[in-house]
Amino acid sequence: MSLPEELSRIFPGLRNWAAKFAGLHYDVDDLVADTVIDLLEHPWKWQPARGPLKTFMFSMIRNRAIDGMKNYNRLYRQRFRRWLREEAPLYLIDERRDDKSIEDVKGKLEAHLATIPTRLAQTFRLFAFDGKTVPEIAEMLSVTEGNVKGMICRARKSIRSYLKSA
Repeated sequence: MSLPEELSRIFPGLRNWAAKFAGLHYDVDDLVADTVIDLLEHPWKWQPARGPLKTFMFSMIRNRAIDGMKNYNRLYRQRFRRWLREEAPLYLIDERRDDKSIEDVKGKLEAHLATIPTRLAQTFRLFAFDGKTVPEIAEMLSVTEGNVKGMICRARKSIRSYLKSA
């Protein structure tokens, strides 16, 4: 059976499989189309001796979706840092306020950071204000990268709820 015939036979299964992985970063049809195009452009990637085409395509879809999630998360973190540095103060500070009011807002934010656990506040400051990466923070605090990501997430949630109530 030729490659196009085999693809047309397994296509419905590919779409169902891609639906499990598609999210904010990928549409189901785009995920399947990109994967099929990749295979058609590089047919030598699939070697029939290694296994059926269906299994190969499922793994390609999974890997492409995971890469898309990583890229989406990386871009989200970059946008959040930029927002925190540049735009967040604009939401907190009224244009009619003077420098003393700005210091009051900064003081309130610092007071809120003082209410959350010290490690969370320290990790958040390093990540958001000092621009440190997760591996750098993990090395500084002698914890795993997963712990750092969790602490940043918990600190963000706390700050978001504070900003909504402020």
